[in-house]
Amino acid sequence: MKPHRISSSAKVLTLVWVATALPAPLVGAFLALDLYWAINLATNLVLALGALWFFREFYQKARHELFTAYRKFVGYGVVVGYCLVNIASLEWASEAMWVISAIQGLVGWLAWLCLRVKTTELHYGYAPPPKGTKKPFLGAVVENIDVLAQTIFLVIVLQQLLFQLYVIPSESMVPTLLKADRPFVIKSLDGPSIPMSNHQLPVLSGVNRGQIIVFETPVYDEPPVITQMIQKLVFFLTLSTVNLDVDASGNPKVQFVVKRVTGVPGEKLMMVDDQLYTKTATSPAWSPVEVDKTYRHVDLWKEDTELQKRITTFPIQKDVRELMTKLDELKNTTDPETLRTKLASEVATLAAKLASNLGKAGVPSVERLNGVVNSGLPTQPVGNSPESLLAALAAPPPLAENVTLYEKSARLVNLFHKSLLAERYLALLDNQPTEFTALLQQAKEWEYYLLQYFDMRNFPEFPTGEGSFIPEGKYFLMGDNRYNSLDFRFDALSKFVSRALDASDPTSTVYTSMLAPRLLDRSRIIGHLAFRIWPLDRLGLVKP
Repeated sequence: MKPHRISSSAKVLTLVWVATALPAPLVGAFLALDLYWAINLATNLVLALGALWFFREFYQKARHELFTAYRKFVGYGVVVGYCLVNIASLEWASEAMWVISAIQGLVGWLAWLCLRVKTTELHYGYAPPPKGTKKPFLGAVVENIDVLAQTIFLVIVLQQLLFQLYVIPSESMVPTLLKADRPFVIKSLDGPSIPMSNHQLPVLSGVNRGQIIVFETPVYDEPPVITQMIQKLVFFLTLSTVNLDVDASGNPKVQFVVKRVTGVPGEKLMMVDDQLYTKTATSPAWSPVEVDKTYRHVDLWKEDTELQKRITTFPIQKDVRELMTKLDELKNTTDPETLRTKLASEVATLAAKLASNLGKAGVPSVERLNGVVNSGLPTQPVGNSPESLLAALAAPPPLAENVTLYEKSARLVNLFHKSLLAERYLALLDNQPTEFTALLQQAKEWEYYLLQYFDMRNFPEFPTGEGSFIPEGKYFLMGDNRYNSLDFRFDALSKFVSRALDASDPTSTVYTSMLAPRLLDRSRIIGHLAFRIWPLDRLGLVKP
């Protein structure tokens, strides 16, 4: 394109830019005449009147000394105008409003580009002052402010579209990532959001098992649009050191969360005793996910001494691990049918003893028995009559064929719990205090095993149902620090419910649980973690 044509294009585009400022307030008037519409109207009027003034003075009156001011007005007008005009678009969720502002911003940007071309500068006689020229104080201040503003804009664009500094908010990814680590998140490949819109750029990369990703939590409580803009601006400009997005207690609200991809489309998942299993339609047998062992961390007390000094919470210590291992071995070497038959025999014996002993002198009531048997344990209602007690302890039906490893494991924990309960009643009725004390200690261990760690170490087949697998565009995520991670194994709102341990047992042991496996939609992924810049002694790539 010839020089005079480029300069003419800037002239035409300026007029088009003015013309595109008119439809938005008209469309907005039919949506809502509120504060957001007023901001939209005022912004577009300022842009239109300013552009027309420059058009008259610069083009018609040939005041070419205004070239620099004209170019700056267009540049800042595009940025500020796009942001302010789109406040209403976001608040009203209006697609038409965003399309108008996007066209307006694109036209203004093209006009600015034409004014940046060297031939346009020469055509209008613009010449920057020679190097070393001393500038007036006010001019120097304005220029420095201009440079600062351009830098701010560049930082915001880079962080919104290419990469962003992220602060690790918790210890859920220890030891891969420590709390307050600052890694860069690469956003350009994951379809970053277009600023001031509900749209995204195309996704350029896949999501694979083992990748560490940052995503927007679905339970984030968004503040008003204007507040969001101010908060994000401050957060970007301070390189994530100042976060104004806080709750009523002054604690930072969590909008973005970091976790590792552990489940991908086309598979089912299950976890038993810390081991993750998978199967697919083409490989229907459950098999261990071996790679999960390389980034799964449960025994933080085994980590390097220097690293341990930086960890606040150790969910499990050596003595607890030894207990878990002992109970795992007992559970995994016991046949569930043998244990079920044993429980049925114990319940029959207990029924006979209750029938023959209750009411005799010195024999406590069922209510009193319940209080002693469950001393120091979270009680599970069994009723205060022999009938209700025996019904609560009843042996479940035999396990169905082809049950999953999780179902077998849950059945065994349930049977151990109920069998120890029946044995304690028998020990009391037989007046065997030493045996009762030993049984009570075993029961406390199993209660601890169930209530503290069962859901951290296990979850059933997910997604449930024959032929159901993780669909395309969905992913399952967990933290590396498995015992200290409220991830996609659990309810998003951290709600506790009463859960039957053995779903096939009508009188199963019931415990309080947040277990509710769920999936993340691809559209919520912000980016992949790549490089850690802080603290300096942990500088480098974020590795599995």
